[in-house]
Parts: sequence; C-alpha cells; structure tokens
Amino acid sequence: MAPQLIVEPPLSPEDKLSLGLERVRNGEPVRAVARAMKVDRSTLRRRLLGVQSRRVSAQARLRLTPEQEQDIVNWICHKRAEGRPPTYAAIHRFASIMRLQTQDTTPLGRNWIQRFIKRHGQKIESVRVASAASSNSTVESESGTPTV
Repeated sequence: MAPQLIVEPPLSPEDKLSLGLERVRNGEPVRAVARAMKVDRSTLRRRLLGVQSRRVSAQARLRLTPEQEQDIVNWICHKRAEGRPPTYAAIHRFASIMRLQTQDTTPLGRNWIQRFIKRHGQKIESVRVASAASSNSTVESESGTPTV
C-alpha cells in the first residue's frame, strides 16, 4: 500500500511570525528565522520589541468592543428577518446606547456608521442580498437614505 500524503494548510503571515518569534526566543538568529519562515526581518524584530500588529492596534482604537459590534450585526439581521431593516440613524442610535453601557460618554463620530459597515459588510451584505431578492425592491428610510 502506498503511503498517503498529508497536506497541511499554509500558515497565515501572523502564524509564521508567531512561530518565528518562538524560534528567535529559543536562541536562533533573527536573520535565519526570517529567511526560513519567509517573513520580513524588520517585522520580526519589531514584534520582538513588543510592537503590535496593525489589526491588534486598530482593534484597541475602536469605540465598541468586538462583542458589542457583533451584537449590533445580530440586531440588524434580526430586524431584517422581521421585515423591518433598520436605517442608518437607527443603527447609530442602537450603537450609541451600547456605547453608554461602557461609561463612554463621548458621542460616536458622524462617519462611524460607514466605517462599521465597511468592517462588517460581508455579514450585513449577505442579509441585504437575501432580503432584496425576496422583496424585489429597495427600501429607503424616511430621509431617503438606503437602509443597510
């Protein structure tokens, strides 16, 4: 019987950096590890110095926690399933209420909703397409802005 090949999925760049950091902390030279793991040497050095990835540092600047943002996505999906998709203003109000639960009293910015949709567009888009296909019409709010 022929031996079976086991194919492992390729590592993500973050995974490669994590493994590379481990190897450097175990005594291997940075240059050799960077070459072997096929990661940028300067990125590996920055991570050794404690600099966070862009994704992690951007997450820290968000006004709502990932859990709160997921709650908003779930709320939007629920409203759409009811046949009453929320307007941008309603989503903004809902997010503001959630933000107040964290004792953050500064208001959300006027472009917050666009950035939220950009971050979660895939999750919201799948609901948008499904509801648009079933109704065959575009729903607009009273102010004329399309709903999410």
